[in-house]
Amino acid sequence: MPDAPTGADEPSLATSVCGLSLSSCLFNSSNPFATNLDDLQKLEASAAGAVATRTACPGFVHDDATMKWATPDKANTINCLGYSPNTFEYYCENVQKLTDGKPIWMSISGYAEQVAGMIETAGALASKLPGGIALEINLSCPNIPGKPPIAYDFEGMTEYLATVFAKPPPPGVAVGVKTTPYFYEQQYDGAAGVLNACAHLAFVTAINTVGNGLIIDVESETPVLAPGSYGGLGGPAVQAIALGNVRKLRQKLRPDIAVIGCGGVDSGEAAFKHLLCGASAVMVASALLTEGEGVFARIQGELLAIMKAKGYATIADFQGKLRDAPVDVTPSANGKPSRAHVPPSHIEAANKAASVKYASFAEVPVIDFSPFYGGDATARAELGAKMLAAFKDIGFVTLVNHDLPTELNSRTFAESAKFFTSLTPEQKAKYAWETPESNRGYLAMGQERLDGGLPDLKETFEIGNEAETTYLNRWPKEELPGFRETMLEYFNAADKLHLDVLRCLAIAMGLGEEFFTPLCDGNHQNLRLLHYPECPKKKISAGGQKRGGVHSDYGSITLLTQWQDRGGLEACRKDGEWVFVPPTAGGVIVNVADCMMRWSNDVLRSTPHRVLSDPRIPEDAETEPERYSIAFFCNPNKETLVDCLPGCSSEDNPYRYKPITAFDYITMRLSGTIDQ
Repeated sequence: MPDAPTGADEPSLATSVCGLSLSSCLFNSSNPFATNLDDLQKLEASAAGAVATRTACPGFVHDDATMKWATPDKANTINCLGYSPNTFEYYCENVQKLTDGKPIWMSISGYAEQVAGMIETAGALASKLPGGIALEINLSCPNIPGKPPIAYDFEGMTEYLATVFAKPPPPGVAVGVKTTPYFYEQQYDGAAGVLNACAHLAFVTAINTVGNGLIIDVESETPVLAPGSYGGLGGPAVQAIALGNVRKLRQKLRPDIAVIGCGGVDSGEAAFKHLLCGASAVMVASALLTEGEGVFARIQGELLAIMKAKGYATIADFQGKLRDAPVDVTPSANGKPSRAHVPPSHIEAANKAASVKYASFAEVPVIDFSPFYGGDATARAELGAKMLAAFKDIGFVTLVNHDLPTELNSRTFAESAKFFTSLTPEQKAKYAWETPESNRGYLAMGQERLDGGLPDLKETFEIGNEAETTYLNRWPKEELPGFRETMLEYFNAADKLHLDVLRCLAIAMGLGEEFFTPLCDGNHQNLRLLHYPECPKKKISAGGQKRGGVHSDYGSITLLTQWQDRGGLEACRKDGEWVFVPPTAGGVIVNVADCMMRWSNDVLRSTPHRVLSDPRIPEDAETEPERYSIAFFCNPNKETLVDCLPGCSSEDNPYRYKPITAFDYITMRLSGTIDQ
């Protein structure tokens, strides 16, 4: 573990959320401890980085006498609290009496037209609050009789927010929403779809309490809440649910939408977990009710101690960088050491050195990938930095000393050759490719036109995820009994290498080693066998017919192996020069594809490439020998939203693309290149 920083290296908990500067990433949620001016002044005097008000409506109050909460175990809470007994107007008047300059988070609710009006009112208030103002629209309270949370009704939420954001918020007013706890992938996708469509949405708070909890007192044999019995559950009991929501929403929401974590934050460790999952700030709820405003200083001290021990100077060093690999160096299942954790300081230093050493590439670099598996933090950082530099410039690398078995690669080429050379045209036609959506089966010579010109001089066979039930692979079981087993073995091995390459890339980009894993681990890849039959050499030319037309790949990355020493692959450098990508013994060529380039906001380069003659063959040769290659086209999971990656936009490189699911993008791209 890195040495703890001291003195001037004291960690900072400062953060910026939707343009508001917080001296600490910790502040209160909208709860009963934020009901009246006295409460707000206590919060202002505490170590909290902002002051949030209790959820209020315009000109409407709830009867405080019917609102109750309890904490049977002094940690978890259950409540049947509704909105504030004070109005929105009350808070507008009284937040102006807070003089410490902390940002004000006003929680509001009401009909869509009312909320739109409150946002306008906040515009006039913004100039009077030196710390700035944010409005949190509560879409999630589980304790309003007859009014289920609209955050579960995605159609209703769409209409509601369309009215709320019919015009942009006034300058200086950040507007966000507080969501219910979501539990299923369809709910996350539905919510993210609605929220990403709101161009002016600045943040999302996740989560509110888990509704309809029931806590029973054994001695009296009655519910602890009366008369309603049921209530919203909070505290450590909901922490895992809250972390899951923060993590999922951070992955699925636009990068410019901040996520604020809330749920089970009773310690510095809990706050660290929320930040690690991607929260920009963390709200304290139940612990504030049970402990009082001193809770912020305690949690802040615990969080700083964790950061010191881990060598983190700011929360940005670990925010959103949850990883799955253990940090201790102990033998793993395959006998290799577990992978060393790479601290942000190592990443920054390696990338800085690489930007000078690898400013441009004249040819595709050959990179030793072994440090990824067993190297120390410095070696892993330097490996990632070199690969990242290449991906930004020439877009290609050749990896050696990777985990794709050489024997398996040779066996797969042998099965590929059997398919293309031992089956008759009629037999191969039985397994013909059908649609871009399925993208499986055989493509005959001349059926593909990658650059839209003359047909390519190749034939191919496509294999997809075997577990897919909508579209099935087309196996030549009768003609080639062992073909399927070999291809699936290769598919799985290549998929593992693909995820390792993405882990290495994520380290270098400062995203956290496992950033891409849950977004790309669904086996939505395509294994493509390619055969370039022998043909007259004069038939192939850069300006005429090609073995493979000029193109870029469509997915995230592509892994390619070339058979024996038969070349022909060329990549186009940034200066327009074409460079030969030679076969390398034991090497796997990896290139950035279009979806990854879009995902990175064009920071990474998807390089045009083509297949012509092998330049090592004498010019006076009459024939070009046959060539085989195996391409493993890697794609994000179908439902993954391809939107600008964290750290890939700036004033000089603003957002270039609208969000799109990976499946829609890949299908769109495939539709234009194949004669059906």
